[in-house]
Parts: sequence; structure tokens; C-alpha cells
Amino acid sequence: MTPTLTELQRLRYELIDALMQTEDVMRLRKIREMFKSSVVERPAAPPDIPVVDIKSGLTLEDIEAEQEITPIDVTEFRKNIEAEDWDMSLEELLETLD
Repeated sequence: MTPTLTELQRLRYELIDALMQTEDVMRLRKIREMFKSSVVERPAAPPDIPVVDIKSGLTLEDIEAEQEITPIDVTEFRKNIEAEDWDMSLEELLETLD
């Protein structure tokens, strides 16, 4: 049975709480050694999520260049949305979110 995320979070908080209340140094050292000696395997990323390297020190220009972003100005944007045939008013669209 695979535990749910909520169950995992609850268990982690219970463990942290129990550790924080423990004042027996020897017991805490034994628990630390137990965790060090156990191998914790992280689950592999799901196949539909690509694994990528994390980059640091990027500028906005670096990100835009890599994503090939072509900015659009406000005038062009307004011209495009005015040309659209909207089935509903803004108020009706907002009501669908409730």
C-alpha cells in the first residue's frame, strides 16, 4: 500500500515532534545512526516529466533567449483580442469560476 502525501506529511511531523520532545542524548544518537545506516531511495521521476539540469546565475535575457520568447506589445495584443468573437461577457466568464 502506497501512503498518501497527507499521510507521509503527518508521519513526518509526528516524528519531528517526537524528536523535539526527546531529551535523551543517547537515544537521539541511536536514532541518528539508524537514519544514517538506512538507505533512502528517492522515487524516480515519472516518465512524462523530463529531468533537466538546474542552472543558476541566469539573467532574464538568458531565459528569454533559451525559451525563444517573442514579446508582443499592448497595442498588438488589444487588436488581437478585439478581433476575437467572444461567446460570453467578462462577467459571465468570471461567474463560471465560482
